[in-house]
Amino acid sequence: MLQVKLKLGDSTSWSFTMIGTKMRVTKTVVLLFASIMSLGAYGQNSDDAIKAIRNLSDQLETALNEGQIDDVVSLFVEDGELIDEQGTVYSGRDEIKQLIVSFGERFAGAQMAITSESVRLIGPIAIEDGVRVTTDTSGATSLVRFMATMVKTSEGWRIASVRDFPDELPVSSGERLRDLDWIIGDWVSEGTDGRVAIRYQWSEDGNFLLGEFVTSREGEVIRAGFKTPKADLLLTKELG
Repeated sequence: MLQVKLKLGDSTSWSFTMIGTKMRVTKTVVLLFASIMSLGAYGQNSDDAIKAIRNLSDQLETALNEGQIDDVVSLFVEDGELIDEQGTVYSGRDEIKQLIVSFGERFAGAQMAITSESVRLIGPIAIEDGVRVTTDTSGATSLVRFMATMVKTSEGWRIASVRDFPDELPVSSGERLRDLDWIIGDWVSEGTDGRVAIRYQWSEDGNFLLGEFVTSREGEVIRAGFKTPKADLLLTKELG
């Protein structure tokens, strides 16, 4: 059995009891304990904490745009991490620094705009959700959503982990059907038992393929049909 007692300030104390022959202390547990301890010495109310965290995002944006790589890295805890959209993990300040240097070389002159959409305080940590828009020198933009986990240290709030997520726009029906563009036009099939004429065209909004067909025998129309974009049903009418 291991009992850990933490005293915060003059009056508040926390006690943790762990039972077992072996104990594995993870980075998260260490950060949690460190954050709990720091709250006693550097406590803030929720409004002040949220303001400080959003100010941290502003500092990060400024440092990135001015190429102040060391300033960017200093905003992370020593063993912080960054996980990109593909799930690649960059652990520690050295790897994060190498990533930022590589990005700057590849996209020289690009500017970032970081928007903090929400900040949630959960015990001794904070979770920030937001959007990062990067604009290159040609004016092209890319948008990434992120979730950042912040912890309170003796130096103030710092980033423990950032996870990026691609912000993909929903694909329209027209985009899904674009590979069938070759089918647009008039098609005719003739045989001994009759003739079938089919015409395909795009709907006015470009999101649906509309097909009309006419079946005839010896010059007489015996069946016709069309596909409606709203009901997405094949409607036929027997003629003759």
